[in-house]
Amino acid sequence: MIFSVEKRRFRQDGELRETRCYQLRYRLGDMPVDRWKSPGVTDKQVAEKLAREFIQERAREAAEFSNRK
Repeated sequence: MIFSVEKRRFRQDGELRETRCYQLRYRLGDMPVDRWKSPGVTDKQVAEKLAREFIQERAREAAEFSNRK
């Protein structure tokens, strides 16, 4: 399980820019590529808290799914 909270960078009119809101970048289990999710907040501490809650929920769902098999 890998995750980080950061602002996405993109090019617009030849200039490198950042998004206003923080984004959650995560990879769970055997996912082949990273996924991005926007909590929609501009405060990094709040974004990190929401990211931890999101990752815990996803890990709980994965554990329940593996127990069913």
